[in-house]
Amino acid sequence: MRWTEAWFAKYGDAGNLIGHALPGVRSFTSFLAGIARIGVRRYVSFTALGSGIWNVALALAGFYLLTGWFAFAQGAEGIDLVLLLAAITVALGYIHWRKRVSGVRETASPSPPPK
Repeated sequence: MRWTEAWFAKYGDAGNLIGHALPGVRSFTSFLAGIARIGVRRYVSFTALGSGIWNVALALAGFYLLTGWFAFAQGAEGIDLVLLLAAITVALGYIHWRKRVSGVRETASPSPPPK
């Protein structure tokens, strides 16, 4: 709680504004602002402004990157299958590695004393 209050004391409204413009961070700024007891009007104002900036940035990116996206999508046809196979290979390799490591741990651990 002290950390939150110190953070808002240091960054204040700018932290709220920037926090709502960053993906992933915006989910937590609401909790932090509540803990720090930021005023509702100030919070809503800077949240709306930060969210507006984020939405405009996404809309502009979509507008300007649309033609490039079509070219990318046509050039990357079939890549989804390659990525899926790579993900499955990595997952199976990880499972094999975990089983091997846990098997080494089991053989390395001393056996229980006889009863």
